[in-house]
Amino acid sequence: MGLYLDNGYIDMDWIMARKATGYCIIGGRGTGKTYGAMKYLIESNKSWLYLRRTAEIIETIKGESFNPICAMLRRMGIDYTLEPEGKITVIKYNDVKCVMLGLSKVAGLRGFDSSYIDYILYDEFIPEEHEREIKSASTALMNCYETINRNRELDGHPPVKLILLANSNNIFSEILQGFYLTEHYMSMIKRGVEYEVNNPDGWCIVYLANSPISRAKSNTFIYSQGNTVYNNMAIANSFGSANIGDVKSLNLRGCTPLSTLSDEFTIYARPKNDGLYIASPVYGQCLEYTNPDMFARDHLTFARCATMRLCVYQTVTIKEKFLSLFGIRH
Repeated sequence: MGLYLDNGYIDMDWIMARKATGYCIIGGRGTGKTYGAMKYLIESNKSWLYLRRTAEIIETIKGESFNPICAMLRRMGIDYTLEPEGKITVIKYNDVKCVMLGLSKVAGLRGFDSSYIDYILYDEFIPEEHEREIKSASTALMNCYETINRNRELDGHPPVKLILLANSNNIFSEILQGFYLTEHYMSMIKRGVEYEVNNPDGWCIVYLANSPISRAKSNTFIYSQGNTVYNNMAIANSFGSANIGDVKSLNLRGCTPLSTLSDEFTIYARPKNDGLYIASPVYGQCLEYTNPDMFARDHLTFARCATMRLCVYQTVTIKEKFLSLFGIRH
């Protein structure tokens, strides 16, 4: 028993037995994340919401031919019906339901009865490089969860369980940052840890760094083509397109505070003209701004330092905030 089954795929039953409300699982392609999660939910005989990023994705896969839930039910020998209910698609089996929705459309469905839903499975929550993240994705997901969960905990009922699945496309994912999971993943990567249960926050966080399936796939056709960034994401699970080598905590001795953006960060000059260090905000030591636009307008020199890779960032979250402020792609 453990994170992986004997056949090398992830053991979803073992993961879901960890005491948590949210489960975030990031791993290479084909490691059993979606298969294992859907199989677990179907066998639990509970109703669930299958969530994807946009309504367009749901529209593409909701029919019999491309529907992953229908395919799983057929594989398991379970009879089902697939039918529309207004703007949503519903799969009924064993007296329970699976509702298929795009996150971008959930806001328009507030007020509908979701009391029967016990799980939310958000598949592929980190977009691929060529895809666009929906605006305020973490807020949209929080609103979705609130719509489904309502006041269950206040009424003495268990909360809806949230399962997030993704490939390691982008550690700067807005959802990872919105739920404060980015730093957890950074810490796990540095420590070589594959799972962690953070009870105060209610999360079980999984990072499939040593998947036997990923290792076995490394010699197959597509991964022998030499595309390092793709291979890092798909089989090495190392957030291949993210530049995080400049994220580290530095000793402030010898650093000179230059400017602070309130509630966001302070910029320091590092000793010996060694570039900039962007860290948690301090107050009363340098010029302070409360308006991000004014800060960006007055500090274009800092932006040039970033493009010249002369900056070190205390955390991934601070790096994302700093670069986004100046419209710099990482």
